[in-house]
Amino acid sequence: VISKLANHASSINSKECLADRLIDAFYWFGEAAKDNNENSQIIKLVTAMERLVTLSDKDITNNFCNRIACTIAVYHGDLDRWKSDLSKIYDLRSNLVHGSRSLYKSYSLPLDFNPFQLAYRTILSTCILFDKAGLELSVNESKLRYIYAELIEIGKDDKYKQKKSP
Repeated sequence: VISKLANHASSINSKECLADRLIDAFYWFGEAAKDNNENSQIIKLVTAMERLVTLSDKDITNNFCNRIACTIAVYHGDLDRWKSDLSKIYDLRSNLVHGSRSLYKSYSLPLDFNPFQLAYRTILSTCILFDKAGLELSVNESKLRYIYAELIEIGKDDKYKQKKSP
């Protein structure tokens, strides 16, 4: 999948497709990795994940958490853990962006997990999901809604709620 994305990135095409969302997510992840400010890293990591799942929904937070949690749980199990972690990181990002926490001040992060590990699991799991759907599939909101609705239905299966063995 990474090779396909590299080929796509090197060929300019004005039609937006699923590959573009993945390339953008990798870009934001890389920017977060280069940033020394932990608060700024959170904003960039959440932006990377948002790029993969955001549509023109009204309930952005809930859809963000559900779509990503199901995407990760299909490959790693532990759906409830991912939902909890995603809710925490999205709340932190909202506090930073909307002003209840200052971006430039040093705080200890109120997270009990590594945000980079959450983001890389999201991106790599979405690589598999988007590859199965077709990386060159044009971004059509109804198609993406269908993909995520189907994924959420799969995520309701009890086998994804338990942690999978390594």
